Formats: sequence, structure tokens, C-alpha cells
Amino acid sequence: MPDKMMPDHWGYVFAAYGFAAIAFGGYWRHLARRSRDLLSRRRGKEGGAA
Repeated sequence: MPDKMMPDHWGYVFAAYGFAAIAFGGYWRHLARRSRDLLSRRRGKEGGAA
């Protein structure tokens, strides 16, 4: 009987974590950019109304 019942798939595990980190990082950048755009629009409207 072999020592390990299931083969090691650590390469796939690390690749999945790496892919998730890149995806979340890209989404975070998207949200940060969107937040900056909304804040600049809000500031622009306040300055134009005065």
C-alpha cells in the first residue's frame, strides 16, 4: 500500500492562490480608481455650484 493515498497537487494549489491574488489585486485597483473618479466628480460639482 502506498504511503500517500492522493497525489500531491501543490503546483495547482499555488497557481490557484496566485491567480486569485492577481484577480483580487486587479479588482482592488478598479475599485480604487472608481472611488477616485467619484470623489473628483463630487468635488467638481461642489466647486461649480458656488
